Amino acid sequence: TPPFAWSVVSGALPAGLSLNPSTGAISGTPTQPGNFSFLVRVTDYFSASAQKEFSIRILQRPAILTESLPSGELGSPYSYQLQAQAPNPVVWSLDQGSLPAGLTLSSSGLLSGTPTAWGKFPLRFRVADQTSPALYDVRELTLEIRLPPLPELSASQLGDSAASAEQPRFVLSLARPYPIDLTGVVTLEFQPDPGLPDDPAIRFANGQRQISVRLTQGQTALEPADGSQFAFQTGTVAGNVVLRVTLSAGGQPVPPAPALERRIRIEPAAPRIQTVRMLRTPSGFEIQVTAFSNTRDVSGVVVRLTAAAGASLASSEFTIQAGQAFTAWFSSETSRQYGGQFLLTIPFTVTGNIESIASAQVTLSNARGSASAPGNF
Repeated sequence: TPPFAWSVVSGALPAGLSLNPSTGAISGTPTQPGNFSFLVRVTDYFSASAQKEFSIRILQRPAILTESLPSGELGSPYSYQLQAQAPNPVVWSLDQGSLPAGLTLSSSGLLSGTPTAWGKFPLRFRVADQTSPALYDVRELTLEIRLPPLPELSASQLGDSAASAEQPRFVLSLARPYPIDLTGVVTLEFQPDPGLPDDPAIRFANGQRQISVRLTQGQTALEPADGSQFAFQTGTVAGNVVLRVTLSAGGQPVPPAPALERRIRIEPAAPRIQTVRMLRTPSGFEIQVTAFSNTRDVSGVVVRLTAAAGASLASSEFTIQAGQAFTAWFSSETSRQYGGQFLLTIPFTVTGNIESIASAQVTLSNARGSASAPGNF
């Protein structure tokens, strides 16, 4: 006859469990595995009682102990043993997510292989014992596969200095192959010497100041993406050409950035004469000189005429006062698009027989030196 009173007469409940004296319900969270026997007595309103022996088996649930995964490197062997606490043999499995290509998970919890994909991979692991139904534990972990360090990148066939009006070629290559495809950009920056303007002629063979590049997996040589070649014009202005290479994989920069930086010095130099032409005019002739001065100044112009065989000249050497003309030209906005280039026209009036003149030699000078070149009709 109710009410009933419940109690444990002998033995003990598993730690963490308790018996409700009014309802007889056993509840709680066991904290210790094992087999537990105990004697329970129930007493009614009239003090009549009954008792019975019970036993409870508390199984230990496997527990994953691994709290984080060490990062791996693309193309390098990876091995890591997942850790769990369990009294009985357990089986590991991947409950959610996908391992990086090249890695596998064994039933014993060994992550191993050589990853061929990179990035961050969210994973959920499951460890279960072999009871029925199985007891298990799960844990979410992130595995990061990083890109390997970029091997040294070099620009061969390229010196530390170059002359103006040349087109150096170069080769970009890594010290050893890289495990994935790379893309990137090579940029060209021109830093003119103080007081000099930029030279738009300084650019790559594609006509731009940048060129896209690519590297095929397992190769060392970078190639222009457009199929052209690595070459650039040095222009006609003194200064520094700076080449920078940046590389990326899957849109993500590959350190270091830039992967390469090379500085090529274009030293100030004497003028360079490219052509000298002598053209007849109604009053005599003129000399047209195509040349450049990479310091954008010309301080002296001298013309020496050579007489034809059997002829003589009253005057054969002429100093041309062209300093103001050159200053005006190089100070103009129009000249900036031509760098240090210019066309010098020197008119001559001839009294007598022009056939007495066979050829001319023109000498141009600036603070760095002088240059001479011949010309004829």
